Amino acid sequence: MELQADANMSQFATQFANVNLHRNASLPLETFRNASTNNAQMGLIALPIVSLLINSAVVGLLLKGHDRRSPFDIYIIALLLTDTLYPLLNYPQKLVVLTRDYQIGHPACTFYLYFIYAFPALIVHMHLLILINRAWAVFFPVSYRLHHTHRLAYASCVMTTVYIHAAILPAIILDGLYYRLPHGCILNVAQQTTWNLLTQIIVYRIPKYTVPLSYPILLWRIMRTRRRLIRAVSVRAPPFLYGA
Repeated sequence: MELQADANMSQFATQFANVNLHRNASLPLETFRNASTNNAQMGLIALPIVSLLINSAVVGLLLKGHDRRSPFDIYIIALLLTDTLYPLLNYPQKLVVLTRDYQIGHPACTFYLYFIYAFPALIVHMHLLILINRAWAVFFPVSYRLHHTHRLAYASCVMTTVYIHAAILPAIILDGLYYRLPHGCILNVAQQTTWNLLTQIIVYRIPKYTVPLSYPILLWRIMRTRRRLIRAVSVRAPPFLYGA
């Protein structure tokens, strides 16, 4: 009987210790979660500020040399402006959306959805414009020098912006008018499945994968052209240049 009582007391002590250990372990875990949330919120505040400072400095340098600005610089300026506006206007809204104690209104939610869908697509397509510009210059250099002007660069950026808004805005407007979910601030893509599939493939996926996969081809073309120029110069150069 004494052995059984000792065993029961030992089992009770073990269970009590496990319960206390579980309760004490939950406190650091909750503290860690709160600290992670605070760090994420601080990151959402600091990131647009850092992006604004860096991109503004680069854009200022490009705008300063107005007389020496090439048509290619226009694409860089458009990309930097888009990269600056997106975190500057979107991340503060995201910080509000992620805060559970405050619910944004219907117009603010529509504005937030517009930014998180339109601006990433616009940034990707600005990279695609730069890729097309570089491919034109590498594969057809004579045509590039003759026909690529400042007006064409401005028109390309404007047409790309119009194209993105024509693809994104109708779904955002329809969601705000008819399909908005009662809780949260997310796009109700279940009611616009065809639009969601087409935009994911055409607007987002194809440009996203085309840009990184095409640059090795451009690099190969540049190296090939350079080798041909070196060969041509070595054949035509006078012999005394080589110590003969």
